[in-house]
Amino acid sequence: MKDYINKINWRTVVGSLALIAAITTIFALMIYGSRTSAARISGSVTIIATIAFLVTGGLQQLQFFRSRQFTRGSASSLYTLAIIGTLVLVNVVAIQTSWRWDMTAASEHSLSEQTQTVLRDLDQDIEILAFFPEGSGIGYEVEDLLTEYAYLSPRINVRFVDPERQPGLAREYDVSRAYTTVLESGGQRRTISGYNLYDFASQDDPSQAMFRGEQAFTRAIIDLTQSVGANVYFVTGHGEADLYEEYSILRAYLGGEGYRAAGWNPGRDGPIPGDADLIVIAGPTRDLHPQEAADLMQYADAGGRLLILADTMPGSNRQFVNLAALVEHLGVQMRPDVVMDPARGYYMDPMSPVPRMDYHPVTEKLIDHGLLVVLPRARSFVAVEDPPDDLNIQRLLFSSPDSWGEIDPADEDERYEEAQGPLALAYAVARSDDDAGEPPTEGAEISETPMAVIIGDADFVSNEVFGFQGNSDLFMNSVQWLLDQTELISIRPKEPVMRQVFLSPTEGRMIFYGSTLGLPLIILIIGTTVWLRRRHL
Repeated sequence: MKDYINKINWRTVVGSLALIAAITTIFALMIYGSRTSAARISGSVTIIATIAFLVTGGLQQLQFFRSRQFTRGSASSLYTLAIIGTLVLVNVVAIQTSWRWDMTAASEHSLSEQTQTVLRDLDQDIEILAFFPEGSGIGYEVEDLLTEYAYLSPRINVRFVDPERQPGLAREYDVSRAYTTVLESGGQRRTISGYNLYDFASQDDPSQAMFRGEQAFTRAIIDLTQSVGANVYFVTGHGEADLYEEYSILRAYLGGEGYRAAGWNPGRDGPIPGDADLIVIAGPTRDLHPQEAADLMQYADAGGRLLILADTMPGSNRQFVNLAALVEHLGVQMRPDVVMDPARGYYMDPMSPVPRMDYHPVTEKLIDHGLLVVLPRARSFVAVEDPPDDLNIQRLLFSSPDSWGEIDPADEDERYEEAQGPLALAYAVARSDDDAGEPPTEGAEISETPMAVIIGDADFVSNEVFGFQGNSDLFMNSVQWLLDQTELISIRPKEPVMRQVFLSPTEGRMIFYGSTLGLPLIILIIGTTVWLRRRHL
């Protein structure tokens, strides 16, 4: 018996007991908790057995610590600890630094250039209180957006308030409904309701809701700090599209940029409103009254700004004599045609040209960002042969050389014949501020005042086409150039939409025949070559 006891490897027994006790302790803690007797007992056994394990093999342990195996193992452990420590340090630095990189193609998770410009130029503090119920989906979306605002500008302070838990604070800020955001600065407030955060592309399909929070918040910040709001009046009473129906998205965009859009019916409302900063004539289907055209000419001559969207209509120059006279007063003639451009037709529709652009403050950002515009059923224009010396008439958009202007038979006369491209689809008109009697010094910059933008289509700002690439930017940049706010011209906030590829008919045929005939033919040739070589081996 004594010999049997002496043969027992007590170190192995004690080590096994320590391992079993440790496993028992872990399960006891997981199942019963730390206050149970089983956890206390097994924990005590684990500690005692571990100490006995080390004591019973003390000499062997000392020898092991001096061995080459321990030296190499300890070095590996130190390297492992160093790597773990480096990773922990990198994570701590990353949390403190908050560095961001938006890798999406359309920069969907970044603020627009205009918003970044507004935030960089802030010179006063803005308090933003978002009254959203805790856990709401819209609240998370707004929180992500406002976090970017606060990240870009230390002037922005954002607070999220649950109106159900803090009803007193909601009453203090006149908030009666949830999903409301209040911006406050310098004693002034702007309130944005939940309805302003979304737009619907189609009233028939409410699921197509588009989040426009950035537009709404940036608009409110501009209103609070820069006071760039202007009154934009749309002429009505001549069959124009309704500002609250066909142009509802356009109206929301104008409001989102801080402008106040309203209708003006000359026959009902009388003379041009005294607070009008810009008059828009958008696709009338009936001609202006002679007195209305005369008033608008006088308005333009006195420094007023006009944005004319002249749709093509059958017999337009015969039935729209007064509108044509107004446009010609601005140095541009309307052609009674519809532009056919098979080389640059939207989805191969020759009656929906995708025009090229000349450099101008209205088109510069569009060209730099590679954005296209589409003008369904557009008409063309020509500049008058002998414009007044003080007018600078510059082409903005033009069709391809393969296009032509198809004349309606009702408009055929000696002045207007079918013209070949390229055809002008839009003009910008400015008046020189220099003294006409003194020629400008060579190299000197000529000062000009914007007068009018004339575009041969009004459908490009309708709800159905407004969201196409640069259509909204063409309109908004025209408005801002006319109002001398070119520093605000930029790309509007982007929505995550399907990226579209514009293919000309030639490119479409190349892709079709290349994929259906070219690739199979290449594979057939390679296979035949390999077969012939293997056959002669």
